Amino acid sequence: MNSEPVSPLRAKLYEIIFGYDTAGGKLFDLILICLIVTSVSAVLLDSIASVHASYGVILFRLEWLFTILFTIEYVLRIYSTQERRRYIFSFYGVIDLCSILPTYIAFLFPAAGYLLVIRILRVLRIFTALQRKELITVNNREIELLEIGALRGIIGNN
Repeated sequence: MNSEPVSPLRAKLYEIIFGYDTAGGKLFDLILICLIVTSVSAVLLDSIASVHASYGVILFRLEWLFTILFTIEYVLRIYSTQERRRYIFSFYGVIDLCSILPTYIAFLFPAAGYLLVIRILRVLRIFTALQRKELITVNNREIELLEIGALRGIIGNN
């Protein structure tokens, strides 16, 4: 663990982002789950040709909005924790990063637009919030198995 002094802002952010049983933490996780579900719904809707033809521009803008919000959340998670390396290389840190990178890669390299399908990894982020909540009563191993199963289903290796 890092022994650097923690600023009041950093401590408050940590309490909200990682403090699962605080009022701020519960609100943060509820908002995060709503954003994730809405984002995944937008990705799924955008994959339907008729919806894309009618609402493609709106869905594209929503995608960027979600990507920016999830990027801010990812950066705040790194900033607020004293164990930055541990978070970045944790299962959830990698999933968080993988859920935002495809949009940036597709922007920088338009030929890599096929990577946008990876955005569906955002659904795995729900497990991050749920694992910390009393909303589910399963142990960590069961959560890991659910996540692996969901990931395999997403990438088609079932």
